[in-house]
Amino acid sequence: MSLASANILFDSRNMPEGRYMVKVTVYANGIQRHFSSGLVIETKEVEFLRANKTGLTGRVRDEDKRELWEKVYGNGHTDALNRHVPSVLTRAKLVISDLGQSFEFADFQRLFKSKHQKGTATFPNDVVIALENKVRRLFNEDRVGNARINVTTVNSLRRFLKFRSKGRKVDLELPFDKVTPKFLREYEEWSLREGKVTRVADRPGKPGSITTFAMHCRNIRSVFNDAIKAKVTGRDSYPFLKTTGFVIPRPKNPKKAMSSELISEIYHVDLDSDPSLKHARDLWVFSYLCNGINFSDICRLLWKDVDLANNKIKFIRQKTKNTNRSEDLVIEIDLLPRAIQILEEYGTKVRADNAYVFPFLYRAKNEVERCKIINMLSSETNRRMKRLLKRLGFEPTDKIKGRTYEARHSFVTTLIRAKAPTSFVSRKIGHASIVSTESYIGSFEDEQTQQFLSVLIPKREKQESQGS
Repeated sequence: MSLASANILFDSRNMPEGRYMVKVTVYANGIQRHFSSGLVIETKEVEFLRANKTGLTGRVRDEDKRELWEKVYGNGHTDALNRHVPSVLTRAKLVISDLGQSFEFADFQRLFKSKHQKGTATFPNDVVIALENKVRRLFNEDRVGNARINVTTVNSLRRFLKFRSKGRKVDLELPFDKVTPKFLREYEEWSLREGKVTRVADRPGKPGSITTFAMHCRNIRSVFNDAIKAKVTGRDSYPFLKTTGFVIPRPKNPKKAMSSELISEIYHVDLDSDPSLKHARDLWVFSYLCNGINFSDICRLLWKDVDLANNKIKFIRQKTKNTNRSEDLVIEIDLLPRAIQILEEYGTKVRADNAYVFPFLYRAKNEVERCKIINMLSSETNRRMKRLLKRLGFEPTDKIKGRTYEARHSFVTTLIRAKAPTSFVSRKIGHASIVSTESYIGSFEDEQTQQFLSVLIPKREKQESQGS
């Protein structure tokens, strides 16, 4: 195959009015194909580039225009990290040169795409690609949980774009300017109709939840903010503006707190004859008594976090340790006698400062393995706790199944029922905002509800009750 050639194309198809995608037109053996660069520009910028296609003169002194020309036609530009980024046309010519006589369009697409999608040169102007880059960064930082959440958003967007494209490959690209409030409303409608993946390939999905859709939107909003900081897109195209933009739904958080009666039965039931059930119950009770500490943090506790002399544990939640405010979110647990008993029974015998308190993660070689073990432990505890509820005569419901996070919600609600200040509870579980804590608070029990509502019934005046 003969050597290919490349030129620049400004394509307005499937773009918002006044916007153009900068593409590369590649010719080889009489065949012409177009490839997106990920760069979106406006009408005035297209007019300027077309007028100066062959080169810039000294008369063009506007630095923004000169930089734009360098991005598209010239030698390239320097990004925010002081790295040299080749122009769109230069990248295409370099790929063609690398392929030489063995040029194939599929190889060109793969190599050209990698040069502007991996984020090694510049922030990509594509939401899906930006999310993929974020996933790689999160995995590299051992933030496996957050990485996997973003993976689900990537997969969801790809499925939606495939549905929306109706077979047109050009519509599988998602530049930031294409994510408008209208696009997000369509995405919401599709998500709630068929956003949940089925196991049968090429079949419409099942209805997804509003909670999952809201999570996807928050991930999209996050990379959109990153793109604005990188000056890939402008604030004027931000689709989440409070006044005119798309409002991410805030689904009601179903209350997951157990009744005092059920907590008491779980706490006191004798399970010595069933060690596996007892192990699950004791871990659940430890979480409940220890500020609602989640299982990820239970597994990661080190003996240096534990002060048995003063009956305290101090730690930073795995969820917040990567935030700028982590030093302000040290959680202090006051150990109750039952929690100390569980520590003594299940804690490791080696109590060096950097030794794990519980023996679950010793064989894990990396963060991926640690997350896998924690998920398995949580799932197994959930299964056994569900079995325990049935044994106690309580039929599990959609709201209450004995799951690990119900211990956290029950800790919060039990203290609120006891009239503990919300600010105190918020501090104990490591919330930066009282609003977050209030979303945990379960429904008050029937007896308390009736007591509160009884004040609505007016009492008769004395003279009426003594009437003739």
